[in-house]
Amino acid sequence: MNTIEILETGTTLLLPEDGQEFSRAQFLTLSRLMLQYNAGQLSYDQFKIKLVYDFLGLVRSVDIQKEENINLLENLSSICGLVDNYFYEAEHEGKKVRSLHMTFFEQLIPYVVTRDQKFYGPSTALFNTCYGEYLQALTAFNEYSLNGDVQALHRMIATLYRPSKKGLKKRSDHREKFDAATTDHYMKYMARLSPVVKHAIYLFFASCQHFIVNCTELDIGGGNTIDLSVLFNNAGGSKKTQGLGWVGTLYGIAQTNVFGSVEKVAEQNTYDIFAFLVERHREMKALKTTKK
Repeated sequence: MNTIEILETGTTLLLPEDGQEFSRAQFLTLSRLMLQYNAGQLSYDQFKIKLVYDFLGLVRSVDIQKEENINLLENLSSICGLVDNYFYEAEHEGKKVRSLHMTFFEQLIPYVVTRDQKFYGPSTALFNTCYGEYLQALTAFNEYSLNGDVQALHRMIATLYRPSKKGLKKRSDHREKFDAATTDHYMKYMARLSPVVKHAIYLFFASCQHFIVNCTELDIGGGNTIDLSVLFNNAGGSKKTQGLGWVGTLYGIAQTNVFGSVEKVAEQNTYDIFAFLVERHREMKALKTTKK
């Protein structure tokens, strides 16, 4: 946490350094202001000021445009500068744009309520998802990211957020078992969520995917780690994930008979499948080295 001391009042305030330190309320505030910023309703400076005021619980009581309050303005500018650390500069279509660091993979929205029904979401970094669920969500995520199709966003959320199944409330994942056949039905519920919540869940999934793609030391117990990033390195050295391409792994893994049929592969934990694919990658790499 960034510690901010106000000497005049002896007050100490805390501002998150990155998304991993956000509270649920702060995450939703970020989502709301990002929607306004992306829509051109706020300038970047206005975005930062509103974010700082909300995160620190500040109330504007003086006119910062007056000369006698210049020190307050300078202090506010310094604090707002800390918000710059939430972003990085990227190039898009020949122009430099600000992009959020995707560090929001902690589950801050464990459930949503719509039409008086509660739907539960996945755990931090999608650790408790099954592979079929992950692939369907990834495909919808990519479609929404590329085309802005709001139905794809609803499909992604409906894939991840499901009602609790009776008798499973004591389990760490008390969502009903993933069934692709129910997604269209649940989409109607997710369409009623507020844009702020929808965008927050989108940022959550984007951050989970960023975590997966860039994870070089995933702890698998016993002091052992695996490097997931090797699964996402293409020939050009960049890391991209296309949902439709990854769907093909269902059939490839099924052919090995390690987990069983395509349906059985889809039911396996996502990270168990990743671990299997990493091991296959190592075997193939070792085989290539031996043949040289």
